[in-house]
Amino acid sequence: DTVLVHGDLRGEAGVIEQPGLVLRGAGTRPVLHAEGRSAEGKAIVVVRAPGVRIAQLGFAGARVRDGNGAGIRLEDGSLAVFGCSFTDNEMGLLTANRPELALVLRGCRFADAPRHPGPLHHLLYAGRIGRLELHGCTLANGFRGHLVKSRARLALLLGNLLDDTAGTDPRGAASYELELAEGGRALLAGHVLVQSPGSSNAAVLSVR
Repeated sequence: DTVLVHGDLRGEAGVIEQPGLVLRGAGTRPVLHAEGRSAEGKAIVVVRAPGVRIAQLGFAGARVRDGNGAGIRLEDGSLAVFGCSFTDNEMGLLTANRPELALVLRGCRFADAPRHPGPLHHLLYAGRIGRLELHGCTLANGFRGHLVKSRARLALLLGNLLDDTAGTDPRGAASYELELAEGGRALLAGHVLVQSPGSSNAAVLSVR
C-alpha cells in the first residue's frame, strides 16, 4: 500500500508494521511536526517491518522523556528513505542494535540539532545493524553529538556533504563529523567534510 501525505501534520505520530508500506509526501514536501507527541515515547515514526519506504517528507521537533526523540526510529526490518528532511530532532534518525536491519538513505538532509542539555544529539545514528547506505545526503549544524555515527557492519557512504557550518546557525558545534564507532567494513568516497570552529572535538573523522 501507499499512503500519501497532503500538507503539514502537527502532533501526529505512528508506528509502521506493514511490510512494503510506502509513506510519501504529495506536492511540496510536507512536514510532520512532533509538537510534543511521539509514537511509544520514541519517535515521530517508528518502523518495524521489512521493505518500508518513506519519501519526500520532513520530520521536525522530536522530543521524548529519554532525550533521544527521533524523526524516524528503525527497530525491525528494512527501510529506504528518499528526499526527506530531519530538522531540530534530538536524534534525526536512530536505529536499534540488530544485525538483520538494513537502512538506505538517498538525497536527505539532516540539520539543526537542538541545543537543550541531555544525551548527545546525533543527526544520524545507525546502531549495530547489518548495512547502512548513505548517498548524496547533507548533514549540517550539530550540537555536541556527531553529524553521522555508525556501528553498522557494512557502511557505504557515497557523495555526501557533512558541513557543520551549513545549518540555520553557522556556529555548528558538533563533535565528529563522521564516526565509525566499531569499525566494520566501510567505503567512503566523494565526500566534503567541513568542521565548525565551535566543534567540541578537534577530529573530523574517527574510525575505531
